[in-house]
Amino acid sequence: MPLWKAAPPEVYVADAALYSQENLEALGKTPWISRVPATIAEAQQLMQSLPPEMFTSIGQRQLRSSLAQAIETSPNQRGKPTERPTLRRVLQCFQSVHLVWVWVSGRKWSIKLTDT
Repeated sequence: MPLWKAAPPEVYVADAALYSQENLEALGKTPWISRVPATIAEAQQLMQSLPPEMFTSIGQRQLRSSLAQAIETSPNQRGKPTERPTLRRVLQCFQSVHLVWVWVSGRKWSIKLTDT
């Protein structure tokens, strides 16, 4: 029996450990926001072609839009709910997450975010 009591999230937010072939295959077409290792060739090309402020801006806009549509908030640094969290703050919340359970099309997937 799934622990999920509401509709599954429309977008997943995770730290850089999410970015692996196995994890991306498990997510399928599910949208995600994560830091991608800068050692990846595609990431390097993208970083060189865009102004630095766009990276945070795009992710933050999507995050805030998703929260607004879901009529949800996220805790700020003081633990108080905010409708306008920074992407940096949300990613900080996931720094110690090592295992994520995801339900996609009625199937439960575990995504290991660390190599240990």
